[in-house]
Amino acid sequence: MFLATEGLYAEALRRPGLFESLQREHRVILTGPTTIAALLNSLQMGFRTLAIEKRASEVWNLLGAIKTEFAKFGDLLVKTHKQLAAASNTIEGATRKTRTIERKLRDVQELPVKESAKLLGKVEDFDMEIDTENNIHCTTGSLGHGLPISVGMALARKLQNKQGNVYVMISDGECQEGTTWESLLIAAKHKLDNLILFVD
Repeated sequence: MFLATEGLYAEALRRPGLFESLQREHRVILTGPTTIAALLNSLQMGFRTLAIEKRASEVWNLLGAIKTEFAKFGDLLVKTHKQLAAASNTIEGATRKTRTIERKLRDVQELPVKESAKLLGKVEDFDMEIDTENNIHCTTGSLGHGLPISVGMALARKLQNKQGNVYVMISDGECQEGTTWESLLIAAKHKLDNLILFVD
């Protein structure tokens, strides 16, 4: 309650217990011309404090959510480490097998290149099956290689302003490969509308 004159405000303060009674029982605070500015400043600081506390609570909740997700990320890293370790062990095993076979074949006489080509065909024929007559430019065996190659081909055609689409077929297993998703992001970034993807 604002008392417009200092005399009226002083008279209210002189009455014993009036100020405290109004504040306690009726939740009314008396103020005069000299105290109104201080009262308003204190109320403003109170509201600012409440706002800060609310924001602090939101930040705390956000940190809690981040902590939960970070724990999941740690579990994912552990799983990825195990998979990489398993892949590394497989490669090491294949390397040891290769060395064993090389030792077994050490005493076998090598054939001349021409005779070897007659028996086995050219080595590069086994790398990729290419059928240009039917527009099959590449086949891959390893997971995750088909889409990156196709994205490169589609991007090259677009940069060279060539007409036509690039078609690629991948398996559902390849959808788990990181290179597949990275290739999709690249295709989206460069707006490769000439790339057609089939998932088997």
